[in-house]
Amino acid sequence: MAGTDAVVAGGGVVGLTTALALAKEGLSITLVEAREEKAAKDARHENIRAWALAQSSWDFLYKLGLGQELLAVSSPIWDMRVVEAHPLRGVDSRKLHVSHSDAVAAAREGGAGVAKEKGAQPKAYPLGCVVEEQALLDLLSRAVALCRGIRSERGLRVVDFASSARGIEVIAHATAEGQRAEGQRAGQQEGQEAEGARGQSERCFRAQLLLACDGRRSVVRERAGISCRTRDYAQRALVCALRHEREHGGVAVEWFMPSGTFASLPLTGRRSGIVWCDAPSTIDRLASMEGSNFMRHVSLRFGSWLGDVSLCGARMSYPVSLSFARRYVSERVALLGDSAHGIHPLAGQGLNLGLRDVAALAEVLREGLSLGEDLGSEGLLSRYERRRHGDVRRLVMLTDGLQRLFGNDNGMLRALRLGGMGLLDKTPVFKRRMAMAATGT
Repeated sequence: MAGTDAVVAGGGVVGLTTALALAKEGLSITLVEAREEKAAKDARHENIRAWALAQSSWDFLYKLGLGQELLAVSSPIWDMRVVEAHPLRGVDSRKLHVSHSDAVAAAREGGAGVAKEKGAQPKAYPLGCVVEEQALLDLLSRAVALCRGIRSERGLRVVDFASSARGIEVIAHATAEGQRAEGQRAGQQEGQEAEGARGQSERCFRAQLLLACDGRRSVVRERAGISCRTRDYAQRALVCALRHEREHGGVAVEWFMPSGTFASLPLTGRRSGIVWCDAPSTIDRLASMEGSNFMRHVSLRFGSWLGDVSLCGARMSYPVSLSFARRYVSERVALLGDSAHGIHPLAGQGLNLGLRDVAALAEVLREGLSLGEDLGSEGLLSRYERRRHGDVRRLVMLTDGLQRLFGNDNGMLRALRLGGMGLLDKTPVFKRRMAMAATGT
């Protein structure tokens, strides 16, 4: 039975970041990931999702040693614009516009989290940056591979565990993919792969702590007996990238429509990432359309502000829902990222919540190490839960409230929305607070 300080279940962005952050604290980490390396690389190159990273998330990744590489593959957000659109009435002229100058103004007034030297003018920080998930996974995977404190166990999935006062024993089973890879390494014939790998189908690890980074359908959360509140928004999100004639200038735009949202995120080069949320039947139809017909629908919403646009790469879609774990910890178990919470993509804050989980856990474990505490103790894990619960709850309520407010065509609510956006756009204090929220401060 292999011994380690912590087992990380899941090798996505949050799982890789967790392993890297805790290894930087001097812990020995075993990263258990269902996909083999080749399959993971193939999946990354087919991945077309993009993430809007708040400045606080970028700063955290920078401290993990990813700064210069991340800078090369990301695009800054200098302006955010929120508008309302309707299939028949078109785009309303009233909008909410928040720019990096609002963040600078907040810093000038002493806004927390925006670094500046005493007596100096604050830096012109962007509101955040956009990085494609494929590029971020590549960066994190390389960093994990070079980290001596991390042992990667691929082709395995955590299926059970048993906690005690002495530690936690984690059981992982080989996935079908892992069994095939083991059979091939053993030189087995195609029909004998599963039998050849049977001896390797179960692994057991002993640790102080098990960290669940295994997604919204977390097996670890389920085995820990942690229930989850959910809400089905009856929507799907379609993501793709567009190439356009003009430079985007670091502008992110979100169009609110009665049936959903349509967001444009600035990518590197003359490209923008699209996140289109709508009814499942609409998204399924859009995803299966021939390219030119699809672009006709996109152009009706995207407009001509960046000149001629064309589809760049593939399209993919996924269901949109809300999930909120009632607890984030159990005996020697902690939840991070989507295993703990999943929100509507309209605010682009899902990954930022997950990275703040990682930063908070790393800080709590650092404190525990300095005090000689058991890293899986109830008191230490409770501190992590307390630090995260309020932040997550606020953002869950915000995104759910925005979806309810904008996701309808009630005439009275529409008038209130538009009047409110026009008023807030003329309120400097509100815009500065919005800018600080966008930067994660």
